[in-house]
Amino acid sequence: MRLNTFIIFITLLIISFITTSCRAIEPDTDILIYGGGFAACAAAATAADTAPELQIKLVVPYPENKLGGIGTVGGQNFMDLRFWQDNFVTKGSLYRWYIEAGRFYSTQKMSSILENEIKSHPNISVTFGKDILNVNCKNQEIFNLTMQPVKRKADNSLAWSGKPEDISARVYVDASEGGRLARLAGIPSSIGRQDWPDEFLPRDEQYKPIARQQAATLMFKVQSVQTPSEQSIISGWQFVQDHTDSWGLAGGKHVFHTNQQVKNFNRKFGPRGFVLKPVNAAQDGAYNNEWWVNALLVFNVDGRARNMDRGTENYPRNMLPGSITIDQALQDAQKFINRPEFIKAFRQFTVQDKKTGKKYGFHNAELVREENGKPVVGDILYTRETIHSIRKPYNTGSGPEKTSFALQPSACQQAGTGPENGADTNNYQHRIGLAHYFMDINAYCFKDMLVTGSFKWPVTKYARPDWAKNGQPANPVYLPYEMLISPDAKNLLLPGYAAGASSMAWSQVRVLPNLSVLGDAAGAAAAVSVNQQVLPCKFKDKQIKIVQQNLKKINARLDK
Repeated sequence: MRLNTFIIFITLLIISFITTSCRAIEPDTDILIYGGGFAACAAAATAADTAPELQIKLVVPYPENKLGGIGTVGGQNFMDLRFWQDNFVTKGSLYRWYIEAGRFYSTQKMSSILENEIKSHPNISVTFGKDILNVNCKNQEIFNLTMQPVKRKADNSLAWSGKPEDISARVYVDASEGGRLARLAGIPSSIGRQDWPDEFLPRDEQYKPIARQQAATLMFKVQSVQTPSEQSIISGWQFVQDHTDSWGLAGGKHVFHTNQQVKNFNRKFGPRGFVLKPVNAAQDGAYNNEWWVNALLVFNVDGRARNMDRGTENYPRNMLPGSITIDQALQDAQKFINRPEFIKAFRQFTVQDKKTGKKYGFHNAELVREENGKPVVGDILYTRETIHSIRKPYNTGSGPEKTSFALQPSACQQAGTGPENGADTNNYQHRIGLAHYFMDINAYCFKDMLVTGSFKWPVTKYARPDWAKNGQPANPVYLPYEMLISPDAKNLLLPGYAAGASSMAWSQVRVLPNLSVLGDAAGAAAAVSVNQQVLPCKFKDKQIKIVQQNLKKINARLDK
């Protein structure tokens, strides 16, 4: 009898040990999405739509309780769209948001739309204000992240706050602008325009393991903008009203090229890291006197670098001399626009209607200010480029943009009208969406604007003379699934800035609508990965076909 009792006891002990061990390796969530912008929200919503039985955690690395990232907290409320054959190319999540918020939207309204959509999925949980302290990997798989709370300091920089904690998932998604998850996971990547042919790089970037990233922008608010009574094109300036009655405008190339006050301003401050460029601006919602403005370029920003990482292994070791952190750039730029000469130069971005003699634009503009007198600016710096994941290793200087990335410049510039023609036909079978926009370089350094000796805008054809042979893409490009994966982190998807596009290809993909397309695809792929128990980097045609089918169910557009 005692022997039987002992055997039963041992059996129960073994069962308890096995159960406890299984629970110990059970992840905290099925899918973890890192980021708070459009790509992150698209990934979360699509994963939840296609797999409502899975648990999804959205970890937002900034403390403001607003979804949308650069597009809301950062003030970038001018939706960069390019129509094709008179049709809206980008569908899926972005199209839902566009219909409800408009092209020139209130940042608060857009944030609320995103929040309500995410909250409508009971299987999504959101945590604001936590960033990655460490990515823990084994056998080229991520097994957990060490996260720590962050807070926004009075000077707008972020600082660590609170205790770190580990969180695990089956699949991870880096939908961030800095590519921090990908970078700390150790995936091979190029930095900025590092993959350009050396003949087009400045000497300090040639044959180096580092290159510049596109200029950043600090979004700022103004009031008393003058628009015509109806939509108009006046001497190259476009004044457009969207379906919500909110206004957007774009223009100022002639001012940038010829206005002596603007040229003097840029010659003085360009070498110090600041330039006024032609303007994109949008009302902060219909009938609002306040506008968000995209006009100030900030050079030498390393989008990987944060003040809170200084002195740690997470701070980039390979930075160009003179590079500054995101935090420093935001602080310096906010102080810079407070200079009296800034608003005087900015007011030159005005156009006069030759028929009526009336002026439109910013001739009466005033900075919107906080109660403490500081100019109102985006809390997140609008960076345009950081890192690009690499498929194949390369040596700097060998022209790898044609071979080492899932999306090359030729596929973008020479994209066809369908699967039967064009340089992107090889992407068709594994397509996970379409990207359509201009290949738009906002300059890497001040000299990019003065290649010919006088100010030029846009700068793409001057920075890359070889690009002019094919020019702007005429058609949308098929985006291949391979953009989203890296064999060096098998359970990681990359719909953010670390996606597998060469730097030149990235100049087309980088706008928020295209990133939303990648976000939708990553969300659908993450759900398939968990449900099929296949790592994202091990997908075969079968899994990719399921991803495509699920994307079509959410009205994503995969075909031209």
